[in-house]
This record gives sequence, C-alpha cells and structure tokens, in this order.
Amino acid sequence: MNIIINVEEYDNSPTSAFALRNPWKTKLGKHIIQCAIQLIESDGYEQCTFKKIGIIIGSPEASLYRYFESKHKLLLFIMSLYWFALDKAYKDVLIHTKSPEEALKNVINLLSAPNNIVIQDSILNGDLLNNIVIIESSKAFLTKHVDEDNLEGAFLTLKAFASKIAHNILLINPDYPYSRALASTIIEIPLQQSHFSKHLPSLTEFKAINSNKNECSEWLLHLIMNTVKK
Repeated sequence: MNIIINVEEYDNSPTSAFALRNPWKTKLGKHIIQCAIQLIESDGYEQCTFKKIGIIIGSPEASLYRYFESKHKLLLFIMSLYWFALDKAYKDVLIHTKSPEEALKNVINLLSAPNNIVIQDSILNGDLLNNIVIIESSKAFLTKHVDEDNLEGAFLTLKAFASKIAHNILLINPDYPYSRALASTIIEIPLQQSHFSKHLPSLTEFKAINSNKNECSEWLLHLIMNTVKK
C-alpha cells in the first residue's frame, strides 16, 4: 500500500518541526532521508552516523546538519513521519467503514502490513520503515530526555493515531475503562509478533508472519473484541 503525503500536509504536520529545513524541497534532502532509512535498517541506529550517510550520498558531513540538528532528531523525524502516514491512512479508512468493528479490523491490517510513504517524487520503502519502527522505535522514547522530546511534539503523530484507535474502541463499548492503554497495545502487538516470528520464534505461534499476516490480524482482532465486549 502507498500512503501519499503532499508537501502541504508535511509542512503542517508535527513532523516538520524536527527538520531544520524541508528535506523534500531539495535533492540533497531527499537523498539524506532515503540513505538514512537504508542505513538505519541495515546497520542499526547505533552504527548509523552523519559521516557514513555523507560518504554514501557524496556530500560533506556538515551538509546534513543543515537539515537535522542531530542523529536523534533524524530518528524522531522518521518515527514521526511513519505515524503521521499511518494516522492519515487510518483517517481515510474511517471515511469508508460502516462500523467501529470494521474500522478496528482495518487498523489492525494497516499495522500488520508494510506501507510505502510517497512524498513528492520520493518513495520511502515500507519494509525498511516497518523494520526500523520494530527495532529502533524504543530508542526514540526510552531516553532520559523523553519529556523534553514530548514537549517539542516528538510523539504527537503517534498520539493522534492512538487517540483515533481509542475513540474507536469506545464506539464499540463506551464503558470500557482502558481505551488508551488498549490502543497503545494494539499498536505494539503486530510489531512485536513480527519481530518474534523472525528472531525469537519460541515466543509466538506465528512462524511466518510476513506470509501469514491475516492469521495474526484475525487473532488480534478476536483478542481485542473479547476484551472490549466483556
């Protein structure tokens, strides 16, 4: 699935605050984002440096600092963009769904499948983004300065996405007392199960989640509906 974001939507999104200048308006900026995603996915966040990105794209390391204050801000940018895209896709899904149960099923399917993000003429690979979110997302918020990042709006797109899921849960059962906790759990489970199926298979029955996402999605939907409707 391709999630298309136009430049105006990006400019008005919380994500834009984590770049010093709009990367989508220059060839260099686009190359930085593409290369950063590839390098973080292949080598890991710790091994990714501005120097390495600069070497790969053939640009001085200093040029990256014109776009991002630090590697951490670059990671926050990527994470924020990912959740902004899923939030946008979910809003589109809600327009065409007939019931909150159907909407919940659709958001689980959305979370279970890699989604390409298309901005301008840049296509950000959904598989790479999905892997980064699975492996590296904790490094965005399990930090000593998470409160500062939160005040700067680092997690606004994730919270907006989670809020829509929580609202959907309350449409199913207005008396359910833990809608926000369940919403964040719904976001985490498909990512965790995907990781477990690939690297820690004894922790899950979903041995080939990439080729059997429907089974995981149906299980998660069944689990959630039983929880919400009790």
